[in-house]
Amino acid sequence: MTPERFDFYDNQQNWLGTAPRTEVHAKGYWHRSFHCWIVRDEGAQRMVLFQRRRDIKDTFPLYYDITAAGHLTAGEQLHEASRELEEELGVQAAFETLTYLLTANQELQGEVRGVPFIDREFSSVYGLCLNQSLEDYILQPSEVHGL
Repeated sequence: MTPERFDFYDNQQNWLGTAPRTEVHAKGYWHRSFHCWIVRDEGAQRMVLFQRRRDIKDTFPLYYDITAAGHLTAGEQLHEASRELEEELGVQAAFETLTYLLTANQELQGEVRGVPFIDREFSSVYGLCLNQSLEDYILQPSEVHGL
C-alpha cells in the first residue's frame, strides 16, 4: 500500500513539498486540513455533533473530535476535502452548501503507542446544519468509533 502523502508548507502557508504522513507528523511540518462541524437544530437549541475517533488512529485515538475532518492529501484542493463528510459519516453535501467559519492554525503534540507526533495544521473550518437522526449516519469503521 502506498503511504498517504501530504503537501507541506512553511508557517506562512508557502508550499515547500510533499512527504509521507508519518514524516509530516514526526517532523512537525505544517500541512492543511478540512474540518466540518455538524449542527442539529432542535427548536430553541442547537446541538453540535462530535465523533469519537477509532482506537487505531495515529493521533488522539478514542478522543472526541470534530464531526468530520481530515488532512488534505498531496495536490488536493480544499473543495475536494469535503469528501470527508461522505467518507466518515455517509453525508452527501456539496462544498458550496457548507458555511465557512474560520481558518485556525494549530500546533498539537503527543505520543501514541510510544511514537511521538507533532501535528501542525492550517485548518479550514466549516459548518453544516443537518437535522438527521444519529441512526441515519453511516460511520466509516476505520475512522469513526461513534457519534
